[in-house]
Amino acid sequence: MNQNSLTHRTLRHVRLAARAHGLTPLETPPYLVLHVSSSCNLQCEHCSEHAQLNQPDDLRKSELIKLSEELGKLESLHLTGGEPFLRDELPEICAQFSRRNGLAHLSISTSGFHVARTTRAVERILTLCTLEQCTIELSLDGTSDFHNRFRGDPHSFDNAIQSYYGLAAIARKDPRLKLRVVSTATRDNLEELERLSHYLYDRCPQLEQHKLQMLEGERRRAGLRAPDPDRFFQLERRVAQLWAGRLGFSSQRLRNPLLSWAKARAFAAREQLVPCKAGVLSAVVYGNGDVAICETDSAHPRLGNLREHSFRELWNSPQADRARGMVRARQCACANERCLAMSMLYQPAGLARAMVMDGLREPPRALPTESPLAYASTRPPAPAPAPAEELARPRRRLPTLAP
Repeated sequence: MNQNSLTHRTLRHVRLAARAHGLTPLETPPYLVLHVSSSCNLQCEHCSEHAQLNQPDDLRKSELIKLSEELGKLESLHLTGGEPFLRDELPEICAQFSRRNGLAHLSISTSGFHVARTTRAVERILTLCTLEQCTIELSLDGTSDFHNRFRGDPHSFDNAIQSYYGLAAIARKDPRLKLRVVSTATRDNLEELERLSHYLYDRCPQLEQHKLQMLEGERRRAGLRAPDPDRFFQLERRVAQLWAGRLGFSSQRLRNPLLSWAKARAFAAREQLVPCKAGVLSAVVYGNGDVAICETDSAHPRLGNLREHSFRELWNSPQADRARGMVRARQCACANERCLAMSMLYQPAGLARAMVMDGLREPPRALPTESPLAYASTRPPAPAPAPAEELARPRRRLPTLAP
């Protein structure tokens, strides 16, 4: 990294840390999650947006341009949906935010189903936009048979892998492009995710990370449940250890163990590890124009709609102030990775505390030398069922963060 780049990043970090601590006036958020399209052709069992998919009321391109013109500097824009690459104007929308808002980091979540559309759009985005980094997050939830069944299409796994190969060819020419796979863990697929991680590590050298996230919130299949947190975080540590070499000495490699600890603490203690900065540093805009301070609808009602009020009116409204007050009072706690990472990054005291606590954790068990299937077969057998009288005893019901 050259000296100018280091100085620029240091000044940027100081500026955002000052905003996180309330030392500067409230401005429009530097981190934005934008549901850029509600269109989707899959039937994913874990989808939290299934009720809003394939609606006719997505914000038009002109409305997204207006949103861009109301916002100030954007450090990070995360595009999701629906399937973002089903939106024909996606490269031009990204270019607008790049030109008008000085966008530094762009990330896009995708199923990877539409291979040609995805690769063409990414090439055009990199041509039109001045970015420090563009990250494509391919969503996979198991190896082929499981993933195809989970997504409701027999071609979904193969298409995602073909999208990886097309994007990998672009990444070899343009180092701004980074590729990741993100998987949602449920009670049904923990062993599948371990198989998948080894599969991807062996076959996809341009992937820099395989990230796991816990099932939270609404989902299409009502009976789908989140995994046991202890098993999830054990798997997350094993996967992180497998992939650590791909990150080199990047900031991601330093931040990921802290973020993992923060998520585990949020689930175990039901508290904010550091003061959350949703509503100060970040906001969410949904496909129909609804605005919220974070993606947890159950905790924070939406502020209003961009077709009725400007973004700045909503951002500075009494309902936004009430939502921020609730967050400041720590009346909510979740394991939303985007909010956790942002909050830790710009609050050094909380980050230092997380580093100390992370250092006291028991180190993860070494990775097995055999295949994940063989490893699964060597696990100790499940404990015997409890006696009937034990099962009949009343049990204290604990609050759950992610049912």
